[in-house]
Amino acid sequence: GSSKQFYVLGIGGLSKKSLRESAISDMVKNAELTGSQAIINTNVQFKNAFYLVAANCKAEATGVVIEFTD
Repeated sequence: GSSKQFYVLGIGGLSKKSLRESAISDMVKNAELTGSQAIINTNVQFKNAFYLVAANCKAEATGVVIEFTD
């Protein structure tokens, strides 16, 4: 899952913590887990792009889906 924010002169968007949580929430939503599945090894990577007076920050969450069987 991913989440991104745009800042102008350092103003706007969400905090780094809420950006991370939004990316994880999007990852879980896109995984479409069934009853016996879970996500493990969750990792969040941040990518920043800076311009003259603006910045773009993107968080990408990844994880491994496992399934429990009898």
